[in-house]
Formats: sequence, structure tokens, C-alpha cells
Amino acid sequence: MKFNGLLIILIFPSFLSIHISAQNSDSIEVKNNPCKSDIFFNAGFLGVWLVGNINAERQIVRREALSLYVRAGVGGLASWGPARAEYIVSLTSLSGRNGHYFESNLGICALKETGYKADIWPYVYLGYRKQKPGKSRFLRLGAGFPDSICIGMGFCL
Repeated sequence: MKFNGLLIILIFPSFLSIHISAQNSDSIEVKNNPCKSDIFFNAGFLGVWLVGNINAERQIVRREALSLYVRAGVGGLASWGPARAEYIVSLTSLSGRNGHYFESNLGICALKETGYKADIWPYVYLGYRKQKPGKSRFLRLGAGFPDSICIGMGFCL
């Protein structure tokens, strides 16, 4: 009897540790990280410059306090002159925890006026992203080129 009791005391913790290590680590990280894929809409304004675009992001690197995404977007830019179509490809970096993130984007933007070739410009954005842990929706505030001073809303997929 002593041998069986000792055997149970030694074997049970090893089964418990195997079960714990088999848990999905993503379930622990979700509370501190934004979503893996998302879609959001931006609207920006600066003087006579009005910008609107819709974007999709996909996470490529995920760490406790840093996530990297690839981003693609399409939209339009209007001013006193002719309207232009806007196409965006960029790399997004989110750093932070508990729903408060510093967001930076660096990429390229093609601005195309009807009947003309597209002009290629750098795409730069710095801002703040608020997403409550465990929630799908998020809010973006920031400034950049060509987004100007903008606000955006989105959700995780």
C-alpha cells in the first residue's frame, strides 16, 4: 500500500505538468496582445485635405509587448484639386500592453489621379490604438502622411 501511494504521489504531478505544458500559449497572450487579423476604416482631415481609406492587417510577429503586421489599404484623397485614389502597403508595429498601444507604420502609398500615372510616396503614420483586452473592436488616433490627422475604427477577424 505504501508503494502504491508513493507511486501515485510521484506520477500524478508529472501528468499534471504534461497537461499544463500542453495548454495553448495563445490563450495566455490574447489578454495582452491585439488580434491576429483586423479590418479598419480611417478618416483624416488637415485644412483642405480629406482622406478616407479601408485597410486590412495580418500579424506576422507576436511578442508579449510587440506585434508586427503587414497592411494593405485602399481609399481616396480629396482636396481643392482633383480627387485621387490611394493604395497603401506598409509594415505596422504595435507596442504596449493591456489595450493601450503605440502604433507606427512605414510603407509606400500610390496616389493616382484619373487619367494620370500613379505617384509613389512614402507612407508614414504614428498614433495610438485602444483595444480593451479580450474585445474585438478598437479605436485608432494619429497623424501621418497622407492620412493627415486621423481617427479610425476597426475590429478583429
